[in-house]
Amino acid sequence: MIHITKSGDDVSFHGSWGESRGDSFEKLVRASLEKYPVDNEFSITVGMSDRKSSADYECHTDCKDYDSCFPDFVFHSWPETGMRDYRELVKSFRDNEPNTNKIGWIGNKWTHPDRTKAFTKALDIDCCDFREISWVRDGEDYSKVTSGYMSYQEQIDEWKYLIDLPANGWSGRTKVLMSCPRILFIVEKHYEEFWYKDLEPWKHYVPVKRDISDLEENYEKIESDTGLQEYIKNNQREFSKNQLTQESALSQINKILKTL
Repeated sequence: MIHITKSGDDVSFHGSWGESRGDSFEKLVRASLEKYPVDNEFSITVGMSDRKSSADYECHTDCKDYDSCFPDFVFHSWPETGMRDYRELVKSFRDNEPNTNKIGWIGNKWTHPDRTKAFTKALDIDCCDFREISWVRDGEDYSKVTSGYMSYQEQIDEWKYLIDLPANGWSGRTKVLMSCPRILFIVEKHYEEFWYKDLEPWKHYVPVKRDISDLEENYEKIESDTGLQEYIKNNQREFSKNQLTQESALSQINKILKTL
């Protein structure tokens, strides 16, 4: 958890978090306060854990309380995964012709039992190409991984579709995948972010049950319908341009802080 206090014009942050999450989160909040100054004083805690904590506010919600949901650190940066600047990353994506028409995913399959089950099940589904990597900690540097690392652009170049699997709690990279020029399959989640309030299945993304029992069926549905592909791809692109920007995160922070 990060504790934020504003007294007069002074704003302080207390608490710690592994990796660079705390530092990225502080920079995001300070950017919001610089762009949207608030007169009121406040003292709050914000939870950045993958799951619900005892904090005043969380970076996700399990009860669709989107208005009280704080944007997370990913909107600024996540250096440990190679993302130095969220804004620059999502602007850099190129819509090249994919190497395959499969659904692709790469990551650590062991973060949650549901993810492990989904990964294992997908190995027997022809339309899926799921690959495993593990992050390797070396002192304070988490950027090393086992062989097989793929950048977001490499994933875009490889697969026609991308998918976001269940994680330990919420999944910080969903917004990045939504911003890729690839239709995203989203496995239903227990925790959601503030921008989920405007997200619609079969308009902005392809929905998948948590046990991925309908994954193959939904793949066949969209793969056989070029009109539906264009519809979702266009809507997903517009949604990302309007809802998944750093500016939208700064605005959401301001909406919360000015009411304290």
